[in-house]
Amino acid sequence: MPNPQKDILASAKQNEKKWTRPVLQAGWSAFPNVILEHQDQLELDSTDINILLHLIKHWWYDGNLPHPSKASIAK
Repeated sequence: MPNPQKDILASAKQNEKKWTRPVLQAGWSAFPNVILEHQDQLELDSTDINILLHLIKHWWYDGNLPHPSKASIAK
C-alpha cells in the first residue's frame, strides 16, 4: 500500500541531495514543466519566463494572488 508521507520524505531527500540543504532553506518555487515544454507554442520568450518565475516566487496560495511591484521584478 502506498505511503504518501514516506514518498514526500523520499522526494525531500532527493531534492536535498540535488540542491543541498542550505540552498533549499533559502527558499524554492514550483514551476510547471509544461510551461517550459510548450514555451514556443505559448509564445513565451525568455523575458516572459523570467517574469513568470518572479510572480511564482510570490504566489504560494491559490486564493492569494501574487503582487510584487514592477520595480521588484525589474530589480
